[in-house]
Amino acid sequence: MSSDFHALVILALFAFSQCGDCQDSVSANQPFGSALNPEEKKYAVGPWGNLEFYPLILESSDFFVSRSKDLLNWGQGTVWRFSAMNSAGVEGVFKDAGISSKLRDELLSDQYMSFNKDTDVYEIRPPEHLIIALTSENRRILYPQILPQNDDNPFYSAFALPVGGLDAVTYVSSGVPQEQIDLIRALSFKKGRTNRFSDINLVFSKAKTDYERWRILKTIGRERSLSVKLRISEDHNLSQLANYWSAGGKNKEILPILESVMMTSGIETLDLIHLLPPTPRKLLHTYPSPAGDGIGREMPDCNWTAASFFSEEPPERYLDSIGQVLENRYEIATRPLQLGDIILLSDKSSGKPIHACNYIAGNLVFTKNGMSMGRPWTISSLEDVIEVYLSVESLSLGFRRLKPQYQK
Repeated sequence: MSSDFHALVILALFAFSQCGDCQDSVSANQPFGSALNPEEKKYAVGPWGNLEFYPLILESSDFFVSRSKDLLNWGQGTVWRFSAMNSAGVEGVFKDAGISSKLRDELLSDQYMSFNKDTDVYEIRPPEHLIIALTSENRRILYPQILPQNDDNPFYSAFALPVGGLDAVTYVSSGVPQEQIDLIRALSFKKGRTNRFSDINLVFSKAKTDYERWRILKTIGRERSLSVKLRISEDHNLSQLANYWSAGGKNKEILPILESVMMTSGIETLDLIHLLPPTPRKLLHTYPSPAGDGIGREMPDCNWTAASFFSEEPPERYLDSIGQVLENRYEIATRPLQLGDIILLSDKSSGKPIHACNYIAGNLVFTKNGMSMGRPWTISSLEDVIEVYLSVESLSLGFRRLKPQYQK
């Protein structure tokens, strides 16, 4: 992690400016470092005690993967669909994407392009050599203009690869041949700081078995979380630890756990999950299930997750916007940050909210990225969260704390 960026994040967390809304910002031009290295253990020492943490790879459930229409539809090949416009309009899209005239002429030929009267769209079925010939920049501009292939992928550029790319999640055996990993990497493109991947049908066509296609979906959907433990020492001040992890009385049940652990000889570490309130304790490192978490096709998102941190039971109602909840139940957080404080990421220029997560300790946050069943609840570094959402010129970071009257 670059020292400049690390300093900026620490500034955002611990050295708020004196402005009334306690906000800091992160610029898209800020140099960033790589994600946490595989099997690299890190430490965070402070009023929370001595935390140690290392990467944990999560995979979505077989149930979720089995619902993917990509597994059923890959045989149709790659189809680019463009909504009602003439052929000159399609060519204009290609020009705007920076595709060379030679490639444009071939893509627009009668061999590959046709007009579907039933759907009122132009369809292009590009061959493998033309897909591979596109540059990453071509894909970045072109693919968001293509209509989705199925309901599972609301955007043609639907697969968000993890921070650090596939290398960050494939050091654990994936069951996917290296040539397939290399092809996915070659066909990916940037959106903001993170990689996207769209050409799933092409990659599936190279797979030898249905099981291999299954493993490909599992692998590109992998997410990184952090396994975090509190290292127990006789030197620890119990009252200081209890003060931090009780979050000013919002997490009262934690004191008996700490007392019991510190009085028991031979216990060297305590998993973070035992220090969290009931709702994040239940959700951490799990994926939403339609049987227990979903309302129709809707699943919990970051706003619901952030606002539910201190709830005894996960609320049944999901939040379209976190704004009213923050106005009614939260106040501006004063430094230092406390367990469960909400960190808000917004587009600095427009003020549009982008993401919400909960502060844990050090630079660690509790987060869920999006409302998909394929996105788990994780512990992440704030740096990695910023990497995911820094697709705008600059982010504004705001901090909120649950008001005393809403403590359980």
